[in-house]
Amino acid sequence: MRIIKWLFGNKNVDAEQIESQENNFEIVKHEIEPEAICPYCKTVLKKFPVRKTTCFNCGKSIYILKFNNYTEKKLVTEEEKNSYEFEQKRISFRDRWLSELKIYGVKEDTFYTRKKELFLKSGIENNDNDVIWSLFNDLLIKNSNDYHAQSNLYLSMAIYLFQEGKPFDYLLREKCKADLKRLYFESLESRFVSVVQIIASSDGHSPACGKCQKLDGVQLTFEDALIKMPIPLKDCEITNGFHRCFYHPKNLRDENGRLMLK
Repeated sequence: MRIIKWLFGNKNVDAEQIESQENNFEIVKHEIEPEAICPYCKTVLKKFPVRKTTCFNCGKSIYILKFNNYTEKKLVTEEEKNSYEFEQKRISFRDRWLSELKIYGVKEDTFYTRKKELFLKSGIENNDNDVIWSLFNDLLIKNSNDYHAQSNLYLSMAIYLFQEGKPFDYLLREKCKADLKRLYFESLESRFVSVVQIIASSDGHSPACGKCQKLDGVQLTFEDALIKMPIPLKDCEITNGFHRCFYHPKNLRDENGRLMLK
């Protein structure tokens, strides 16, 4: 109570007032103490448990949920606990991808406007994932001539589907196509004759698989690369499917080692 005395002491409050404030503080603290009642049979427990426990009356497992930065807590059933955790994961997933969309210039208001539009069409209230996906597709259309932006969008969308547990390989192929188109148009502005070369990561923390390593250094024309699409490799051995190969421009040299001009 020294802090309270110091606070009120700075305001020249007399001892009687301080004692009154301390008593009020104790009452408030007591009032917010949660009730220790079994959520199943409503039996009053001896004390509020600090961890998962079993009701002495009905024998069922009781769980503790904590809210508002652990300042509030509540005893719940297993079903309520699972429902709460599912909702928290849903909100966390939504917020993570809202942050990603903001990087591309999508405002939070746009998300909620689209959410309402889709709800009026489908009647589905819990439609966050559909909203996020539709906004990504809007961005693809908006950036149809920006292959660098499209590459980043396809990668983000692939990660999004991966986290949803859905197939995403086709988006990685679209990412590689966007990369090739970007490199091709950049080559048109260059004075030198160039091709693309496949680079397989040799990074010790995230190396390419053995099969992809065999493609390292392979050179192709832009046209051949777009037709054959050697990467991403279909039978890549990376377990999560996010391949460690990419295209890099390569200027050609003649037999004398000089850069070839167009």
